[in-house]
Amino acid sequence: DATESVQEFRDKPIGLLRLGVSRPAYTSWLQPALAEFHAAYPGIRLELSFDDGFVDIVAQGLDAGVRLGHAVAQDMVSVKVTASEPVAIVASPDYLKRRGVPRRLTDLARHDCILFRMPSTGAVYRWELVDDGKPVEMEVAGPVVVNDTAAMLGCAQAGLGLAYVLEGTAAALVRSGALVKVLPSAVPLLPGFHLYYPSRRHLPLKLRCFIDFMVERLRQGGRVRSRRPG
Repeated sequence: DATESVQEFRDKPIGLLRLGVSRPAYTSWLQPALAEFHAAYPGIRLELSFDDGFVDIVAQGLDAGVRLGHAVAQDMVSVKVTASEPVAIVASPDYLKRRGVPRRLTDLARHDCILFRMPSTGAVYRWELVDDGKPVEMEVAGPVVVNDTAAMLGCAQAGLGLAYVLEGTAAALVRSGALVKVLPSAVPLLPGFHLYYPSRRHLPLKLRCFIDFMVERLRQGGRVRSRRPG
């Protein structure tokens, strides 16, 4: 801590930055930025703690957390780091060949859906959808319940049913043809990811650099010109 304090005084960001990150946030937002951030700030080491539930970052000794904007506690400082996040309903080609492609929301009643149990509350997530331009919530049914988005995508690839995920987490699988998007007009845009941290008078330089880097990356549409601090 003393070494980091001296380096911060010299305006050279170094040290360990601990972040609490949901798996969707990591897959669709953080992972693509890691190499650029390391090139820009080689003195900052990142420790990532994965949890799809609501995390008390203070109790866990984390510097900051990343969640969708509507999930951030009101007593935290919140900084938007991505644009709105589109949702996708996906399934394997094999599943759609066996069960047919859903064309309208009412078709979901005859389809198997992969359910997600919220780690924080224990409740099964009700799908947030759009019906004729109006937001609706739908309770779906299926053969398997998970509490991890990677497992949900794996179940979808295995042909177990439809999965409701952030589009960014399934983008590579959709491009490869392993998964297919359905009902595109029935899925909403969710608030973008926000980085949040406790209100404090002195923001550590390593965290300030991370925030500035990600905000600039958002402003430039997903890429920051590589730079090394002096």
